[in-house]
Amino acid sequence: MRNRILILLALAALDAPLQVANAQVSRALIRETYNAKGKPAISLEVTPLLTQLPSSGYFPLRVKITNDSKVNRTWMFGFTSRDFNPDGEGNELKSEFSVKCDSQSVAEVDLLVPLISVFHYGYQASIGLEIEVSAPAPFQSSRETISTEFHHDWPSVMCSETIHSRNGNKLDKAAETSLGAYPGSPPGVFTGSSGYVGMGLEFGASFSPKSMPDDWRAYSGYDACLLTDDDWNDLPVGARSALRKWNRLGGALLVYTTNPATDLNSLGLEKGAVGAFRADLGWGSVRLQSFPDSGLLKAEETVELVRDIIDRTGGHRARNLRSNFRPHWPLQSAFGEKPFRIAFFILVLVIFGILVGPVNLFVFARAGHRHKLFVTTPLISLGASAVLVVLILFQDGFGGRGQRLVLHEVGPDNTAYISQEQIARTGVLLKTGFTTSEHGYLSPVMLANSRW
Repeated sequence: MRNRILILLALAALDAPLQVANAQVSRALIRETYNAKGKPAISLEVTPLLTQLPSSGYFPLRVKITNDSKVNRTWMFGFTSRDFNPDGEGNELKSEFSVKCDSQSVAEVDLLVPLISVFHYGYQASIGLEIEVSAPAPFQSSRETISTEFHHDWPSVMCSETIHSRNGNKLDKAAETSLGAYPGSPPGVFTGSSGYVGMGLEFGASFSPKSMPDDWRAYSGYDACLLTDDDWNDLPVGARSALRKWNRLGGALLVYTTNPATDLNSLGLEKGAVGAFRADLGWGSVRLQSFPDSGLLKAEETVELVRDIIDRTGGHRARNLRSNFRPHWPLQSAFGEKPFRIAFFILVLVIFGILVGPVNLFVFARAGHRHKLFVTTPLISLGASAVLVVLILFQDGFGGRGQRLVLHEVGPDNTAYISQEQIARTGVLLKTGFTTSEHGYLSPVMLANSRW
Protein backbone atom coordinates (compact mmCIF):
# COMPACT_ATOMS: atom_id res chain seq x y z
CA MET A 1 0.00 0.00 0.00
CA ARG A 2 1.30 3.43 -0.87
CA ASN A 3 0.58 6.57 1.05
CA ARG A 4 -0.86 9.34 -1.00
CA ILE A 5 0.57 12.80 -0.54
CA LEU A 6 -1.52 15.94 -0.19
CA ILE A 7 -2.19 18.11 -1.79
CA LEU A 8 -28.00 12.07 -10.46
CA LEU A 9 -30.76 9.08 -10.61
CA ALA A 10 -33.06 7.42 -13.21
CA LEU A 11 -35.79 4.86 -12.68
CA ALA A 12 -34.84 1.77 -14.63
CA ALA A 13 -37.08 -1.01 -15.96
CA LEU A 14 -35.38 -4.32 -15.29
CA ASP A 15 -36.15 -7.98 -15.76
CA ALA A 16 -35.32 -8.35 -12.07
CA PRO A 17 -37.42 -6.63 -9.38
CA LEU A 18 -37.19 -2.86 -9.64
CA GLN A 19 -35.31 -1.02 -6.92
CA VAL A 20 -35.66 2.75 -6.62
CA ALA A 21 -32.78 4.58 -5.07
CA ASN A 22 -33.19 7.62 -2.92
CA ALA A 23 -31.28 10.03 -5.13
CA GLN A 24 -32.62 11.93 -8.09
CA VAL A 25 -31.57 12.64 -11.62
CA SER A 26 -29.56 15.82 -11.94
CA ARG A 27 -32.07 18.64 -12.13
CA ALA A 28 -31.96 22.42 -11.99
CA LEU A 29 -31.52 23.66 -8.44
CA ILE A 30 -32.38 27.22 -9.40
CA ARG A 31 -34.61 28.04 -12.39
CA GLU A 32 -35.64 31.64 -12.99
CA THR A 33 -37.54 33.25 -15.88
CA TYR A 34 -37.22 36.98 -15.46
CA ASN A 35 -39.44 38.33 -18.26
CA ALA A 36 -43.10 37.74 -18.97
CA LYS A 37 -44.23 35.98 -22.13
CA GLY A 38 -44.05 38.12 -25.22
CA LYS A 39 -40.90 39.91 -24.06
CA PRO A 40 -37.30 38.93 -24.87
CA ALA A 41 -36.49 35.75 -22.96
CA ILE A 42 -34.10 36.18 -20.03
CA SER A 43 -33.64 33.11 -17.87
CA LEU A 44 -31.24 31.33 -15.53
CA GLU A 45 -30.64 27.69 -14.64
CA VAL A 46 -28.19 26.40 -12.03
CA THR A 47 -27.74 22.61 -12.06
CA PRO A 48 -25.50 20.52 -9.76
CA LEU A 49 -23.65 17.86 -11.75
CA LEU A 50 -23.54 15.45 -8.80
CA THR A 51 -26.18 14.80 -6.14
CA GLN A 52 -23.92 15.04 -3.07
CA LEU A 53 -21.27 17.36 -1.76
CA PRO A 54 -17.87 15.82 -1.02
CA SER A 55 -16.20 16.53 2.33
CA SER A 56 -13.41 18.54 0.67
CA GLY A 57 -12.33 19.77 -2.77
CA TYR A 58 -14.70 21.37 -5.28
CA PHE A 59 -18.34 20.97 -6.29
CA PRO A 60 -19.31 21.45 -9.96
CA LEU A 61 -22.37 23.53 -10.87
CA ARG A 62 -23.52 24.17 -14.44
CA VAL A 63 -24.91 27.65 -15.12
CA LYS A 64 -27.00 28.35 -18.21
CA ILE A 65 -28.13 31.90 -18.97
CA THR A 66 -30.38 32.93 -21.86
CA ASN A 67 -30.33 36.62 -22.75
CA ASP A 68 -32.47 37.58 -25.77
CA SER A 69 -32.44 41.25 -24.83
CA LYS A 70 -30.31 43.85 -26.61
CA VAL A 71 -28.21 44.57 -23.49
CA ASN A 72 -25.21 42.64 -22.17
CA ARG A 73 -25.89 41.43 -18.63
CA THR A 74 -23.80 40.01 -15.79
CA TRP A 75 -24.93 37.68 -12.98
CA MET A 76 -23.02 37.48 -9.69
CA PHE A 77 -22.80 34.20 -7.76
CA GLY A 78 -21.88 34.03 -4.08
CA PHE A 79 -21.18 30.73 -2.32
CA THR A 80 -20.68 29.89 1.36
CA SER A 81 -19.53 26.40 2.26
CA ARG A 82 -20.04 25.39 5.92
CA ASP A 83 -19.53 22.27 7.97
CA PHE A 84 -22.09 21.51 10.69
CA ASN A 85 -21.83 19.25 13.70
CA PRO A 86 -23.79 18.60 16.93
CA ASP A 87 -21.35 20.73 18.94
CA GLY A 88 -22.49 23.82 17.06
CA GLU A 89 -18.94 24.74 16.03
CA GLY A 90 -18.01 24.93 12.39
CA ASN A 91 -15.97 26.62 9.71
CA GLU A 92 -16.93 28.35 6.49
CA LEU A 93 -15.38 29.19 3.15
CA LYS A 94 -16.73 31.92 0.86
CA SER A 95 -16.22 32.36 -2.87
CA GLU A 96 -17.60 34.57 -5.63
CA PHE A 97 -18.00 34.23 -9.40
CA SER A 98 -19.42 36.38 -12.19
CA VAL A 99 -20.93 35.16 -15.45
CA LYS A 100 -21.48 37.54 -18.35
CA CYS A 101 -24.03 36.85 -21.06
CA ASP A 102 -23.87 38.98 -24.16
CA SER A 103 -27.00 40.30 -25.81
CA GLN A 104 -29.09 37.84 -27.84
CA SER A 105 -26.98 34.86 -26.81
CA VAL A 106 -26.81 31.88 -24.45
CA ALA A 107 -23.98 31.42 -21.96
CA GLU A 108 -23.26 28.03 -20.39
CA VAL A 109 -20.36 27.63 -17.97
CA ASP A 110 -19.29 25.19 -15.27
CA LEU A 111 -18.44 26.76 -11.91
CA LEU A 112 -16.10 24.84 -9.64
CA VAL A 113 -17.10 25.94 -6.15
CA PRO A 114 -14.45 25.40 -3.45
CA LEU A 115 -15.68 23.56 -0.35
CA ILE A 116 -14.53 23.70 3.24
CA SER A 117 -12.46 20.69 4.29
CA VAL A 118 -14.43 18.88 6.99
CA PHE A 119 -12.31 18.04 10.02
CA HIS A 120 -15.14 16.97 12.34
CA TYR A 121 -15.09 13.55 13.97
CA GLY A 122 -18.34 11.86 14.97
CA TYR A 123 -21.86 11.39 13.72
CA GLN A 124 -24.84 13.50 12.57
CA ALA A 125 -22.48 15.98 10.94
CA SER A 126 -23.02 17.54 7.54
CA ILE A 127 -21.58 19.93 5.00
CA GLY A 128 -23.70 22.63 3.38
CA LEU A 129 -23.36 24.98 0.43
CA GLU A 130 -25.37 28.19 0.35
CA ILE A 131 -25.91 29.71 -3.08
CA GLU A 132 -26.89 33.34 -3.64
CA VAL A 133 -27.44 34.67 -7.16
CA SER A 134 -27.54 38.41 -7.71
CA ALA A 135 -29.25 39.04 -11.04
CA PRO A 136 -28.77 42.32 -12.88
CA ALA A 137 -31.30 45.03 -12.01
CA PRO A 138 -34.26 45.07 -11.96
CA PHE A 139 -34.49 41.26 -11.61
CA GLN A 140 -34.85 39.50 -8.26
CA SER A 141 -32.11 37.57 -6.50
CA SER A 142 -32.22 33.81 -5.85
CA ARG A 143 -31.09 31.64 -2.95
CA GLU A 144 -30.74 27.91 -2.46
CA THR A 145 -28.91 25.47 -0.19
CA ILE A 146 -27.40 22.03 -0.74
CA SER A 147 -26.63 19.82 2.26
CA THR A 148 -25.03 16.39 2.59
CA GLU A 149 -24.75 14.26 5.71
CA PHE A 150 -21.48 12.42 6.20
CA HIS A 151 -19.63 10.12 8.55
CA HIS A 152 -15.96 10.65 9.26
CA ASP A 153 -15.09 7.04 8.43
CA TRP A 154 -16.94 6.84 5.09
CA PRO A 155 -15.26 8.20 1.93
CA SER A 156 -16.80 10.47 -0.68
CA VAL A 157 -17.93 8.25 -3.56
CA MET A 158 -19.51 9.02 -6.94
CA CYS A 159 -21.30 6.48 -9.10
CA SER A 160 -23.12 6.63 -12.40
CA GLU A 161 -26.91 6.66 -12.74
CA THR A 162 -26.74 3.18 -14.29
CA ILE A 163 -25.33 1.74 -11.07
CA HIS A 164 -27.08 4.01 -8.58
CA SER A 165 -30.59 3.61 -9.99
CA ARG A 166 -30.45 -0.17 -9.56
CA ASN A 167 -28.43 -0.44 -6.38
CA GLY A 168 -28.70 2.83 -4.46
CA ASN A 169 -30.88 1.75 -1.52
CA LYS A 170 -28.99 -1.48 -0.85
CA LEU A 171 -25.65 0.26 -1.10
CA ASP A 172 -26.81 2.95 1.35
CA LYS A 173 -27.83 0.32 3.90
CA ALA A 174 -24.63 -1.66 3.41
CA ALA A 175 -22.53 1.48 3.91
CA GLU A 176 -24.35 2.26 7.17
CA THR A 177 -23.97 -1.33 8.35
CA SER A 178 -20.24 -1.22 7.64
CA LEU A 179 -20.02 1.77 10.01
CA GLY A 180 -21.43 -0.28 12.88
CA ALA A 181 -25.18 0.38 12.64
CA TYR A 182 -27.42 -2.20 14.26
CA PRO A 183 -30.14 -3.42 11.90
CA GLY A 184 -33.49 -1.99 12.93
CA SER A 185 -32.05 0.78 15.08
CA PRO A 186 -33.96 4.09 15.07
CA PRO A 187 -32.57 6.52 12.48
CA GLY A 188 -30.10 9.08 13.70
CA VAL A 189 -28.91 7.00 16.67
CA PHE A 190 -25.29 6.56 17.72
CA THR A 191 -24.81 2.89 18.51
CA GLY A 192 -21.37 2.64 20.02
CA SER A 193 -17.80 3.86 19.84
CA SER A 194 -17.91 3.80 16.03
CA GLY A 195 -21.50 2.78 15.29
CA TYR A 196 -23.78 5.02 13.30
CA VAL A 197 -27.32 4.95 11.96
CA GLY A 198 -27.74 7.85 9.58
CA MET A 199 -30.68 10.08 8.85
CA GLY A 200 -29.46 10.69 5.32
CA LEU A 201 -26.08 9.05 4.81
CA GLU A 202 -25.80 7.69 1.28
CA PHE A 203 -23.29 5.40 -0.35
CA GLY A 204 -22.36 8.02 -2.91
CA ALA A 205 -23.29 10.81 -5.27
CA SER A 206 -25.00 9.97 -8.55
CA PHE A 207 -24.06 11.53 -11.87
CA SER A 208 -25.02 11.48 -15.54
CA PRO A 209 -21.95 10.59 -17.63
CA LYS A 210 -22.94 12.75 -20.61
CA SER A 211 -23.00 15.91 -18.45
CA MET A 212 -19.73 15.49 -16.57
CA PRO A 213 -17.25 18.43 -16.57
CA ASP A 214 -13.85 18.43 -18.21
CA ASP A 215 -11.82 19.79 -15.28
CA TRP A 216 -10.23 17.23 -12.94
CA ARG A 217 -10.72 19.57 -9.97
CA ALA A 218 -14.47 18.85 -10.15
CA TYR A 219 -13.64 15.33 -8.89
CA SER A 220 -10.84 16.24 -6.48
CA GLY A 221 -13.00 15.89 -3.34
CA TYR A 222 -14.16 12.38 -4.23
CA ASP A 223 -12.20 9.26 -3.33
CA ALA A 224 -13.77 6.73 -5.70
CA CYS A 225 -15.79 6.61 -8.91
CA LEU A 226 -17.99 3.67 -9.96
CA LEU A 227 -19.31 3.41 -13.51
CA THR A 228 -19.83 0.89 -16.31
CA ASP A 229 -17.81 0.61 -19.50
CA ASP A 230 -20.81 2.00 -21.42
CA ASP A 231 -20.84 4.97 -19.03
CA TRP A 232 -17.12 5.46 -19.66
CA ASN A 233 -17.71 5.57 -23.41
CA ASP A 234 -20.62 8.01 -22.91
CA LEU A 235 -18.37 10.49 -21.15
CA PRO A 236 -17.34 13.52 -23.22
CA VAL A 237 -13.71 13.39 -24.31
CA GLY A 238 -12.77 16.17 -21.89
CA ALA A 239 -14.46 14.41 -18.97
CA ARG A 240 -12.61 11.14 -19.70
CA SER A 241 -9.32 13.02 -19.74
CA ALA A 242 -10.23 14.77 -16.47
CA LEU A 243 -11.08 11.47 -14.78
CA ARG A 244 -7.78 9.99 -15.91
CA LYS A 245 -5.94 12.95 -14.34
CA TRP A 246 -7.99 12.57 -11.16
CA ASN A 247 -7.13 8.86 -11.10
CA ARG A 248 -3.40 9.56 -11.46
CA LEU A 249 -3.58 12.08 -8.62
CA GLY A 250 -4.99 9.56 -6.15
CA GLY A 251 -8.52 8.71 -7.27
CA ALA A 252 -9.84 5.14 -7.15
CA LEU A 253 -11.58 4.19 -10.42
CA LEU A 254 -13.85 1.11 -10.52
CA VAL A 255 -15.22 0.21 -13.96
CA TYR A 256 -17.87 -2.52 -14.34
CA THR A 257 -17.58 -4.22 -17.72
CA THR A 258 -20.30 -5.95 -19.75
CA ASN A 259 -17.83 -7.49 -22.20
CA PRO A 260 -15.23 -9.97 -20.89
CA ALA A 261 -12.76 -8.77 -23.54
CA THR A 262 -12.73 -5.23 -22.16
CA ASP A 263 -9.39 -4.31 -20.61
CA LEU A 264 -7.43 -1.23 -19.55
CA ASN A 265 -6.01 -0.80 -23.05
CA SER A 266 -9.40 -0.86 -24.83
CA LEU A 267 -10.77 1.71 -22.37
CA GLY A 268 -7.79 3.99 -22.97
CA LEU A 269 -6.75 3.89 -19.32
CA GLU A 270 -3.31 2.36 -19.87
CA LYS A 271 -1.70 2.03 -23.28
CA GLY A 272 -0.32 -1.37 -23.97
CA ALA A 273 -2.07 -2.98 -20.99
CA VAL A 274 -3.73 -5.64 -23.15
CA GLY A 275 -5.49 -8.22 -20.99
CA ALA A 276 -4.92 -6.18 -17.80
CA PHE A 277 -7.86 -5.64 -15.48
CA ARG A 278 -6.24 -3.70 -12.67
CA ALA A 279 -3.35 -1.30 -12.22
CA ASP A 280 -1.89 1.26 -9.85
CA LEU A 281 -1.46 4.41 -11.92
CA GLY A 282 0.36 7.36 -10.38
CA TRP A 283 -1.04 7.75 -6.88
CA GLY A 284 -4.36 6.20 -7.87
CA SER A 285 -5.73 2.77 -8.65
CA VAL A 286 -8.05 1.39 -11.33
CA ARG A 287 -9.89 -1.93 -11.33
CA LEU A 288 -12.24 -3.63 -13.80
CA GLN A 289 -15.09 -5.78 -12.47
CA SER A 290 -17.68 -7.89 -14.27
CA PHE A 291 -21.14 -6.25 -14.36
CA PRO A 292 -24.04 -8.69 -13.72
CA ASP A 293 -26.62 -9.07 -16.49
CA SER A 294 -29.31 -8.04 -13.99
CA GLY A 295 -27.41 -4.86 -13.12
CA LEU A 296 -27.74 -5.72 -9.41
CA LEU A 297 -24.54 -5.67 -7.40
CA LYS A 298 -23.89 -7.50 -4.15
CA ALA A 299 -24.06 -4.50 -1.81
CA GLU A 300 -21.83 -5.76 1.02
CA GLU A 301 -19.14 -6.92 -1.40
CA THR A 302 -19.28 -3.62 -3.27
CA VAL A 303 -18.81 -1.63 -0.06
CA GLU A 304 -15.79 -3.74 0.87
CA LEU A 305 -14.43 -3.43 -2.67
CA VAL A 306 -14.68 0.36 -2.49
CA ARG A 307 -12.90 0.39 0.85
CA ASP A 308 -10.17 -1.90 -0.48
CA ILE A 309 -9.42 0.07 -3.65
CA ILE A 310 -9.39 3.36 -1.69
CA ASP A 311 -7.00 1.85 0.84
CA ARG A 312 -4.65 1.05 -2.04
CA THR A 313 -4.40 4.77 -2.73
CA GLY A 314 -3.56 5.59 0.89
CA GLY A 315 -7.04 6.01 2.40
CA HIS A 316 -9.75 8.57 1.80
CA ARG A 317 -8.86 12.21 1.48
CA ALA A 318 -10.85 13.88 4.26
CA ARG A 319 -9.69 11.35 6.85
CA ASN A 320 -6.08 11.81 5.78
CA LEU A 321 -6.37 15.58 6.11
CA ARG A 322 -7.81 15.11 9.62
CA SER A 323 -5.49 12.41 10.89
CA ASN A 324 -2.24 11.93 9.01
CA PHE A 325 -0.59 15.18 10.06
CA ARG A 326 -1.53 15.31 13.74
CA PRO A 327 0.67 12.74 15.46
CA HIS A 328 3.83 13.30 13.44
CA TRP A 329 4.45 15.20 10.23
CA PRO A 330 8.07 14.81 9.08
CA LEU A 331 7.95 18.05 7.10
CA GLN A 332 6.81 19.95 10.19
CA SER A 333 9.55 18.36 12.27
CA ALA A 334 12.16 19.33 9.68
CA PHE A 335 10.78 22.87 9.58
CA GLY A 336 11.10 23.20 13.35
CA GLU A 337 9.54 25.59 15.81
CA LYS A 338 10.44 29.22 16.27
CA PRO A 339 11.15 30.33 19.85
CA PHE A 340 8.87 32.98 21.24
CA ARG A 341 10.83 35.65 23.11
CA ILE A 342 8.14 36.46 25.62
CA ALA A 343 10.57 38.15 28.06
CA PHE A 344 10.89 41.22 25.80
CA PHE A 345 7.13 41.71 25.68
CA ILE A 346 6.77 41.30 29.45
CA LEU A 347 9.52 43.84 29.98
CA VAL A 348 7.81 46.37 27.70
CA LEU A 349 4.49 45.89 29.52
CA VAL A 350 6.13 46.33 32.93
CA ILE A 351 7.88 49.51 31.83
CA PHE A 352 4.64 50.76 30.28
CA GLY A 353 2.79 50.12 33.55
CA ILE A 354 5.38 52.06 35.54
CA LEU A 355 5.41 54.98 33.11
CA VAL A 356 1.65 55.30 32.64
CA GLY A 357 1.04 54.88 36.38
CA PRO A 358 3.26 56.38 39.10
CA VAL A 359 5.75 58.19 36.83
CA ASN A 360 2.96 59.75 34.78
CA LEU A 361 0.99 60.72 37.88
CA PHE A 362 3.76 62.02 40.11
CA VAL A 363 6.38 63.27 37.63
CA PHE A 364 4.86 64.21 34.28
CA ALA A 365 1.51 65.43 35.68
CA ARG A 366 2.24 66.11 39.32
CA ALA A 367 -0.12 67.95 41.65
CA GLY A 368 -1.41 71.13 40.09
CA HIS A 369 -0.68 69.89 36.58
CA ARG A 370 -3.12 67.02 36.33
CA HIS A 371 -4.49 68.39 33.07
CA LYS A 372 -1.25 67.20 31.43
CA LEU A 373 -2.56 63.63 31.80
CA PHE A 374 -4.63 64.27 28.66
CA VAL A 375 -1.35 64.70 26.77
CA THR A 376 1.16 62.43 28.51
CA THR A 377 -1.05 59.31 28.70
CA PRO A 378 -1.72 59.11 24.94
CA LEU A 379 1.95 59.82 24.22
CA ILE A 380 3.12 57.02 26.53
CA SER A 381 0.59 54.62 24.98
CA LEU A 382 1.68 55.49 21.45
CA GLY A 383 5.33 55.05 22.41
CA ALA A 384 4.68 51.65 23.96
CA SER A 385 2.70 50.57 20.89
CA ALA A 386 5.56 51.63 18.64
CA VAL A 387 8.02 49.61 20.71
CA LEU A 388 5.75 46.54 20.50
CA VAL A 389 5.51 46.92 16.73
CA VAL A 390 9.30 47.06 16.49
CA LEU A 391 9.57 43.92 18.64
CA ILE A 392 7.06 42.06 16.45
CA LEU A 393 8.94 43.07 13.31
CA PHE A 394 12.20 42.04 14.95
CA GLN A 395 10.84 38.61 15.90
CA ASP A 396 8.61 37.76 12.91
CA GLY A 397 9.91 40.02 10.15
CA PHE A 398 8.09 40.62 6.87
CA GLY A 399 6.65 37.89 4.65
CA GLY A 400 7.55 34.43 5.89
CA ARG A 401 9.40 31.23 5.20
CA GLY A 402 8.43 27.63 4.64
CA GLN A 403 9.36 24.22 3.34
CA ARG A 404 7.73 21.91 0.85
CA LEU A 405 7.90 18.35 -0.38
CA VAL A 406 7.02 17.83 -4.06
CA LEU A 407 6.34 14.58 -5.87
CA HIS A 408 6.48 15.05 -9.64
CA GLU A 409 5.48 12.24 -12.01
CA VAL A 410 6.14 12.76 -15.71
CA GLY A 411 3.95 10.65 -17.99
CA PRO A 412 4.99 9.17 -21.35
CA ASP A 413 2.72 11.62 -23.21
CA ASN A 414 4.62 14.57 -21.70
CA THR A 415 2.01 15.15 -18.99
CA ALA A 416 2.98 15.90 -15.41
CA TYR A 417 1.21 15.04 -12.17
CA ILE A 418 2.36 17.03 -9.16
CA SER A 419 1.50 16.54 -5.51
CA GLN A 420 2.88 18.78 -2.82
CA GLU A 421 2.96 19.18 0.94
CA GLN A 422 3.99 22.50 2.34
CA ILE A 423 4.24 24.24 5.68
CA ALA A 424 4.99 27.91 6.27
CA ARG A 425 5.29 30.44 9.05
CA THR A 426 4.37 34.02 8.23
CA GLY A 427 5.34 37.33 9.75
CA VAL A 428 3.92 40.72 8.84
CA LEU A 429 2.12 40.42 5.48
CA LEU A 430 1.56 43.46 3.29
CA LYS A 431 -0.86 41.42 1.14
CA THR A 432 -2.52 38.06 1.67
CA GLY A 433 -3.59 37.06 -1.84
CA PHE A 434 -1.60 34.91 -4.25
CA THR A 435 -2.05 33.16 -7.58
CA THR A 436 -0.89 29.81 -8.90
CA SER A 437 0.55 29.18 -12.34
CA GLU A 438 -1.47 25.96 -12.79
CA HIS A 439 -4.93 24.85 -11.72
CA GLY A 440 -4.72 22.98 -8.43
CA TYR A 441 -6.52 21.83 -5.33
CA LEU A 442 -5.43 23.31 -2.00
CA SER A 443 -6.53 22.23 1.46
CA PRO A 444 -5.41 22.94 5.02
CA VAL A 445 -4.53 20.02 7.28
CA MET A 446 -5.21 19.44 10.95
CA LEU A 447 -2.11 19.73 13.11
CA ALA A 448 -1.48 18.74 16.70
CA ASN A 449 -2.23 21.32 19.38
CA SER A 450 0.57 23.76 20.02
CA ARG A 451 1.13 27.31 21.26
CA TRP A 452 1.06 28.41 17.62
